[in-house]
Amino acid sequence: MKNKDLKLTLSEIQSIETDMLRSVIEICDAHQLTYYLVYGSALGAIRHSGPIPWDSDVDIAILYSDLNRFSALMRKELPEKYYFNFFDNDLDYPELLPRIGMRGYSSKRLHIDVFLLAGAPENVKQQKKFKNQARMLWFLFKFRNFNQRHFGKFTTLKQKALVPFVRLTLSVFSRNWIIKRYYELCEKYPLEESKLIANMNFGYGMKEFIPKTFYREGTKKEYNGFQVNVPEKYDEYLTHIYGDYMKFPKEEDRRVPEYFIITAMNTDSF
Repeated sequence: MKNKDLKLTLSEIQSIETDMLRSVIEICDAHQLTYYLVYGSALGAIRHSGPIPWDSDVDIAILYSDLNRFSALMRKELPEKYYFNFFDNDLDYPELLPRIGMRGYSSKRLHIDVFLLAGAPENVKQQKKFKNQARMLWFLFKFRNFNQRHFGKFTTLKQKALVPFVRLTLSVFSRNWIIKRYYELCEKYPLEESKLIANMNFGYGMKEFIPKTFYREGTKKEYNGFQVNVPEKYDEYLTHIYGDYMKFPKEEDRRVPEYFIITAMNTDSF
């Protein structure tokens, strides 16, 4: 029987994603594979000992050099109710980072993001070039794969007219070419020789160039009753990203929708 779309409240999403996170951590710990909670999830662990009450996703990061091992372990050992979503077995997948999703549903809204950390240059001019190249590859890959399975239904006339044009325009860049260039960029500055680490998504722009010493082996913090790994110098890390991270945002910035739509999707082959 085909699944139906779900309507989940924020607390329901957080409950599922926290269980996902526990499963991922158990696998990583069992195989001595280093991961870090990052961004809002690291902030949640430090400030709330769990998810930020108004945040709807989970962010972890692994070293790019551990990607193949991490992928193999997740596909083999994740509980059956979850799946590992990536471009190598989902031709419609529009991201260059993996996600953990709930089987039978799109990973667009309900997921754990798995960011990739790679060595990075120290020279500011080279950093800007490195960032711009990474972001361009992300843009090309994401929007050449614009599809309703992962982006939701196209309902407006503008969407219906624009999407085919965007896909056709960007189709001159093949998936394999983009992936090859992306991996080459991830490997350009060997991690063991680099003083800086960058998340290859570059969601925070130039702030993504972070001293490797901030991460090291990480340190354990409580998260909804279990232990998670955050960057070792988490105070410096969170201050670098957010500034005064213990200060709550304005109340209007903490509002969330009454519920979120989780799109049903065939994930049998993942």
